[in-house]
Amino acid sequence: MDELDKKLFNDLSEKVEIPIRCEYIIKNALKNGNNKSKNILKNIILIVARTCGIIFLTSGIVFASAKIYKNVWKEPKKIDNFYGDNYEYDENALYGTGHSKDIDISKNNAITKEEAQIKFEEILKKFGYENEKIISIELADNPADDSLFYRATTENKFMLDIDAKDTRNFKIFTDIAYKDIDKYRGTQEEVEKVVEEICKKYGYDLSKYNHKEIGFNMAQSVFEESLSNNTYIEYCPENANIWGVGYNKEYNGVVNRSEEIKVGIIPEINELYYFIYTNKAPENTDIVIDKEKAKEIAIEKEKQLNIGYNIKNTSVELDIVKMNGNAYLRENNFEHYYESSTTENYPLNKLLYYRVEEKVRQVWRVKLEFEPTEKLEYSEYSFTYFIDTTTGEIVGGE
Repeated sequence: MDELDKKLFNDLSEKVEIPIRCEYIIKNALKNGNNKSKNILKNIILIVARTCGIIFLTSGIVFASAKIYKNVWKEPKKIDNFYGDNYEYDENALYGTGHSKDIDISKNNAITKEEAQIKFEEILKKFGYENEKIISIELADNPADDSLFYRATTENKFMLDIDAKDTRNFKIFTDIAYKDIDKYRGTQEEVEKVVEEICKKYGYDLSKYNHKEIGFNMAQSVFEESLSNNTYIEYCPENANIWGVGYNKEYNGVVNRSEEIKVGIIPEINELYYFIYTNKAPENTDIVIDKEKAKEIAIEKEKQLNIGYNIKNTSVELDIVKMNGNAYLRENNFEHYYESSTTENYPLNKLLYYRVEEKVRQVWRVKLEFEPTEKLEYSEYSFTYFIDTTTGEIVGGE
């Protein structure tokens, strides 16, 4: 596999309910109210309204448009020294992935290794590679969220990943990148047609996806020629020997990167390089918190932190993201957050994470840009808060 292929491979493979208390009050008030006078009933309703108001305020539930939304943010679990003594990584493994030594699948509602083996064999058979022999399977976790996945390797250098909790989500990379593929070329129209046929063949309905992106990878010989001649060769389709097409779903005009199909092929021979399927829809698409309110929430949080920055500019845009613990880390351990993100070659075994639930949420990305200052020992150019569009909670950042 050449360097460009390795880079592509690494880039694509992996590193409304009413509260019970309020419901009880409402039910009992109405039931008892049937036998009371209108005035007494009126008083009861007032009490219910006030009581529920207090509950909503103290529990952080947002009420709007006759809907009630529960908080999604829970206090993250502190993960210290993830890359320390309890971490293992086999440097000799072809597609090794680091993970904790003591992952407890019983607490994570994950499938077993034996069940994963069956799933991998089903995927190989589905794509016509039933003769591939699996030689290794390992379970990997993530310090940033509670996701888990199994990775399998075959004798012929295939690599497969499946979500250990939702096995509909998978990736398969074939061994085609190890073969002589430098000479093959194709056009965008040809590639799109082939990918559409592949998706149809394996039962994936592209009509459900309303966003498409197409990319390609420069052939190694072209890249080497430009280096040897010290010349610039245009990065264009004519010089590409690997093509990839991605299909995503959109909500409110925003692309969901966690709900997609990605297919990579080698043109002319139309061999499959990779097939990636992810089906994680956003949990929310309602916009209860408007753009200006989201901006207020982010600015107010920054003022509470009192880091010392002066905000010079603010921008807000709608997005769909996975929740993360970055804003929480910045708030609770700013010294570590800043030092680890600005120190070159910061030791992995000293990294601190706050692990969150793996949730895909629609958010307002509120980017705060800061005035440069020499008064502080630390200096960030900006920080972006993820403000949940439904609950108004800060569910991450970057």
